[in-house]
Amino acid sequence: MADVRFALAGPSLRVYLTEVYGMLQHVMSITLVAAMASATPAPSQIRANSAIYVASSKPIPGLMVANPVLTASGDSSVSVTVADGIRDRLTRSVGGSYTVVSKRNMNTALATFGFAENELLNSSSATRLAGQIGGTKLIVTSVLAKGTDGRYTVTARVANVGGTIDAGHVVTVAQAAGQPLADFGSKIADGLLPALKAWPEATSCIDQASTKPEKATEAAAKAFKTMPGLGLASYCLAELAKKRDSAGTTTLQAWQDVVKGDPLSLTSWNEIAVIYQIQKDSSKVIDTYQQMLRIAPTNQVLRDASYKVFAGYGRPDAAMAVVNEGIRLDPANTDWYDLKSNVCIGQGDLACAIASLEEVYAIDSTRADTNFYAKILYAAQQKPDTAKYVLWAKRGADKYPSSPGILEELAIAYGWVGQSEQAVNTARQMIMVDDTKTSALMRVVKSLIDGKKYREAMSLATTVKGLSDVDVKNDYAGILLVPADSLRQVAPLDTALVIGLSDAILRVAPSNANIVTYANFFIVVALVPSLTPMSQAVRATSATCEGTRHYDAMLAKLEASAQAIVGSSTEAIANYGRSVIAPVQAERPAVTSMLGQRCK
Repeated sequence: MADVRFALAGPSLRVYLTEVYGMLQHVMSITLVAAMASATPAPSQIRANSAIYVASSKPIPGLMVANPVLTASGDSSVSVTVADGIRDRLTRSVGGSYTVVSKRNMNTALATFGFAENELLNSSSATRLAGQIGGTKLIVTSVLAKGTDGRYTVTARVANVGGTIDAGHVVTVAQAAGQPLADFGSKIADGLLPALKAWPEATSCIDQASTKPEKATEAAAKAFKTMPGLGLASYCLAELAKKRDSAGTTTLQAWQDVVKGDPLSLTSWNEIAVIYQIQKDSSKVIDTYQQMLRIAPTNQVLRDASYKVFAGYGRPDAAMAVVNEGIRLDPANTDWYDLKSNVCIGQGDLACAIASLEEVYAIDSTRADTNFYAKILYAAQQKPDTAKYVLWAKRGADKYPSSPGILEELAIAYGWVGQSEQAVNTARQMIMVDDTKTSALMRVVKSLIDGKKYREAMSLATTVKGLSDVDVKNDYAGILLVPADSLRQVAPLDTALVIGLSDAILRVAPSNANIVTYANFFIVVALVPSLTPMSQAVRATSATCEGTRHYDAMLAKLEASAQAIVGSSTEAIANYGRSVIAPVQAERPAVTSMLGQRCK
């Protein structure tokens, strides 16, 4: 808009918006599409080049119909029945042009990759699955929404499997009153048929665009005769227009034509946003990014880019406007609450973020994946909300007992509420799951020390000793050294605690010589006050064998620690060690004699 100009915005904003433009022009067109495959993480077991079924021996492209995804939790059998209707109708109608992947073969593929029969996969996961069914070139993905009147509406998209072109064609079909679900599926297929029939010409346009632009244009025209406004053909023409004039009015219209046929094409919306940015039309840039968020509210790359654009144009409220609209139109769709949680975190409203994620859990608890727990635990920890932090950490660990990240959060949460024994046990469990989570272990140790749970922190020495990372041992010893130093200066002296901390430090065998010296120094400082009273006690007529042995062990420990500090570069510490060694060594023969007399 004319009211937002770089010249008036000041140098910093000009630099910022230039950065945004560079990102849009050179990165977003690629990363937004690529991120769609990871917005809702696709199962890692679906690997490339691992086809498990060849659809047909004939050179006829395969077409897979994925089960529609429900916008809210509900009866998945509805989705399966609708998909059956689509699949059956297409099988009867496009047999000469496409080989429709049968329900049986799709379920075989699902089972191969560890999914349940008739699993409902998001579009990115379904597309990956289709890519592993040999010969499959096209896929129909769809979203099934239930209206307040109980009838369904399906938004179905046909697109290529694989490749880098983010364009297809979308149809939206509403269920008629009293219409059986299978017949509803057939009507959806009827809506897709013209696009499928025109697809070869649109593909021809794409194939010839770089070498024979005139032929490509002719192919697109033929496609439009069969399916007016076909998204893929419009995309081809938009790319041709972009080569002639990357940001002209004609090019803008060409991209707008694409999103009329395929409103789910993020690449095309991004191209529109770039042109509006070049035109310095901030209002339309924001509108376009809002539209992209409506299309892909869970796409994290898009979310981050949108927040940056909105902030750059002074409209941080724009994302929340999309959220509120989405919730109003589809209050049972968890994607909107998930997006809202991100917006709330970005605005620093952590209570809002927690409440939004709790809405996700209340609507459909199966949506609570590791990303869900990472967000809600972050918000609860930062707020801080101790009760919710513990609650969600426990729930997360119950669902994902092998997630070291969640186990770390649970260990810290236990420390917060004073359940230190559980904190230690959980930290040990975390290291058993993943012994590289040493930084997390140190955070747990520090949280225990901060809570003055010294003995619990000491009890992790055995776990630390078993690790191979020397730096971790030094870190652990360094953390314990701080309270040991503080406590040895407090009266009355807690001898056992100071020695316990120092012993724990030495038990992990740190490589840092200074830490070793200080730990031994603290032992000497803690034991010296006991030297005189214990010497007198073993010489009393009531002295026992057990008491004498205890004194002998104390002398041995004191002498060993004193010997360890005489080489210190700190003269005072070295001299202190020397001053202790002589009387201790002088005492040892007498004690040995007492042991011989009392411990026969």
